[in-house]
Amino acid sequence: MNPILQTVVIFLVAVILSWYPGNQLIWGFWKIVAALHKIPIRHRNILVQKIGGLERTLYIYAGMFSHYELVTAWLIMKGFFGWIERTRERGTIVPREERDLLGRYNSYLFGNICSVLIGLGTGLVAKFVVDTGVISNIVACI
Repeated sequence: MNPILQTVVIFLVAVILSWYPGNQLIWGFWKIVAALHKIPIRHRNILVQKIGGLERTLYIYAGMFSHYELVTAWLIMKGFFGWIERTRERGTIVPREERDLLGRYNSYLFGNICSVLIGLGTGLVAKFVVDTGVISNIVACI
């Protein structure tokens, strides 16, 4: 099998495996953590799932092709562009809103770290498969 084609196929398989199963895994982890800490579980936002899948695609690419600066750039971009709108009354945050803000921020961090770990982990496994030629060996045996 052509090495470039093999790399593209492995990349696409890694992306597919991290997309839906990755979202399910992160949601499952979140439900467990939320239950342990008595945090109310909100509804799943379909846009968040799509962005998470795209994020993991970037992380897989970074892991497979050793471009970890992409991970840093993405996380900095997310931080600078702001992920939440604060409601303020005369320059102060209402205490209940502050608790809600902290809860949303923690769930945001939880989703981010899970996404980074799943994406980079999948990317590194895919890189290992490409580097060791596992697919070529399987094709040669067939």
